[in-house]
Amino acid sequence: MERLTRNIYITCGLFAAVGVAYLMGRGEPPPAKTEKEMIALLPVTVANMPYDKNSEDPDVSYKMDETTYKVLRPFGIVAREYWKGARRFDVVVIASRSKDSFHDPRVCFSAQGWTIEQFFDQTVRTKNRGIVPVRIISISKEKSDSSFAVFLYKAPNGKFYSNTLKFKLGLWTGRFEDLLTGKIKEEASSLDGVFYRFMPKYPNASIDELKWFVSQYLDEAYKSSNGYF
Repeated sequence: MERLTRNIYITCGLFAAVGVAYLMGRGEPPPAKTEKEMIALLPVTVANMPYDKNSEDPDVSYKMDETTYKVLRPFGIVAREYWKGARRFDVVVIASRSKDSFHDPRVCFSAQGWTIEQFFDQTVRTKNRGIVPVRIISISKEKSDSSFAVFLYKAPNGKFYSNTLKFKLGLWTGRFEDLLTGKIKEEASSLDGVFYRFMPKYPNASIDELKWFVSQYLDEAYKSSNGYF
């Protein structure tokens, strides 16, 4: 019993320290990004693959509906489909400073009528980001209509996470690390987070092909955004 009580006090102390770190770092955070700024920072081509430009808005391939914006309340959502020959990859990037903007995308797939068949974690090797954890889900609507997707999150501390829970914990642990290293005292810190979703849009695509594209995209985004994406 005494040990349990001691562990509770330790846990509460850690959460209190993180709370202090959060309050100390609030100060004057960098201004929030806008969707136009996101568009300017994201890659126009990936592995020599351009994206399809929407006739009404050439900055994206398609626009998310207003309901999605109202529910997530992000800085912005950028959806682009990169292609070359028969291969096509659909990429959605969401950036926000609110943890409420980031939820398990399996909920969205289910709401759109997809059945989640299975999901598992793997890694993608990149040149600029090292080895990045990702989550892969297999989805289907009918026997003739199945696909899969890769998604991941990037926390303000630059670390990547494969699922929502780890990402949200990363928001707080990153803040605590800032306090310990003195980063908060040196400069105002932000809580900007990023969500990435990738899907192949061509027949007989393999997971390895999609992982290859994710690697290429993350490296290009790192260069085009100076490390923000």
